Amino acid sequence: MEDEVTLLCRKINSDQVSASMPVYMMSTNKIPISTCRELDAIIRKYWWLGNGSIAMAESGDAIDMWNQPWIPWMDFDEFGRLMESIRPRGYTARTLVDLSTDNSWNKEKQDGEFSVKSAYVVDQGHRFDDTNTVWNWLWYSQLHPRISMILRRLLNNALPVKEKLPFLREKDCHFCEAAVENCLHLFKDCCVAKLLWFSSVFPLRIDKISGQTMISFVENLVATTKNSGFGRKEVLTFLGCMVGQIWKTSNECSLAGKPIIMDQARKRIEEAYEGFVNFSYTSEEEVVGLRTQVTPHLTQRSIRRLNEERALCTDASWVKGDAGSAVVMLKEDTVGWSYKLARDRAVSALEAELKTILLALNWALEEGWNEIHVLSDCLQAIQALNKNRCP
Repeated sequence: MEDEVTLLCRKINSDQVSASMPVYMMSTNKIPISTCRELDAIIRKYWWLGNGSIAMAESGDAIDMWNQPWIPWMDFDEFGRLMESIRPRGYTARTLVDLSTDNSWNKEKQDGEFSVKSAYVVDQGHRFDDTNTVWNWLWYSQLHPRISMILRRLLNNALPVKEKLPFLREKDCHFCEAAVENCLHLFKDCCVAKLLWFSSVFPLRIDKISGQTMISFVENLVATTKNSGFGRKEVLTFLGCMVGQIWKTSNECSLAGKPIIMDQARKRIEEAYEGFVNFSYTSEEEVVGLRTQVTPHLTQRSIRRLNEERALCTDASWVKGDAGSAVVMLKEDTVGWSYKLARDRAVSALEAELKTILLALNWALEEGWNEIHVLSDCLQAIQALNKNRCP
C-alpha cells in the first residue's frame, strides 16, 4: 500500500506540477530544445527513481534488466517472479517496455521503436488539444520574431485586456464603450479596429470575417485574403502590426489620457508593416550566425569586408529621460574588440538610439578609422538615415 501511495504522489507531482510549470512560458516564448530535454530528463528521473533505489531503464545495456528491479510499482520478489515467467520466452528489452502499456507505443509508432516522446504521448495524450495549423504558421514561417511573438500572445489570450483583469470593475472597451474589452472585440469588432482595417493596405470589412475565437478568426482571415491574391505571410505580418498599434493606442488613451489620432495610428501601422514584411531567414544567416541576424540584408561579400574592417555595434537604453549608450568595436581579422559607454539626456528612445550612433561616428573620427560599418537594431533610425530625413 505504501508503494502505491508513493507512486501515486509521484504521478500527481509529475503531471500537475513538473509538467505544468513550463506551460505559461511556452505559451508565448520558444524554449531551446536543450532546455526541454533537460526538463524531460528531470521528470523522468523523478518518476522512475523517486526517493527509492530502483534502476532507470533506458537501453538496457547499463543495468541487469532481469535481476535489477526497474519497475517502480513492484517489490523485489514480485519483480523477480515476473522476470522469471517471461525470460524463457526470449523477449527483448524493447518488447518488455511495450508490454508495460499493452503495446500502446507500437500503436502510436508504426515502426515499433520505443522513445520517451512516444511514451509521454501515450501517458499524457489526454491533455493535448487537436493539432491546429495556425500554430504551424507561427512556428514554421518566415515571420519576423516580433510579429510571431505578438500573434502567439494574441492567439493564447495572453494579452491583459480588461476582461482578464479581476481588479477592474469597468470592463467596457475604452474606445467605443459598446462591449466588454476582450481580444476579439478590441482587434476585430471595435469601431476603431474596423476603421483601421478598412483604410489599410488590406481594405477589408473586418466585421464580415467570421470567428467566435481568435484562432478561428485568423483562419478565416487568411482563407478570405488568400482568395483575393494576398499571401499568408503578408496577412499575418499586417495583423501583428495592427494588433501592436491598437494595443499601444489603447494604453495611451486609457493610461495617459491621449486622444485617438486615426491618421497617426494608420501611418504607424503602414511603417511597421513595411519594415517587417520583407524579413526572411536565409541559408546565409545560418552560416554567419548572429551578425547576419542583426543585419539580415548583408551579402556574403559584405560579411567578408566586415571581417577585414571595423564594425561598430550600437545599442541604447532609455528610461524617463535618461539615456545610456554603448558601442562595441569588432575587428575579426585581429580578434580584437573594444567598447565605449556614455550617459546623456534624451526625450525618447529613438533619440537615445540616434545619439548612440552619433557616439560611434565621433569615436571613429577620433581614432582616424577610414571605413567603418555601424550596426544598429533600431529600424526606424536606420530607415531615416538611409533616406536622409528626420524620423
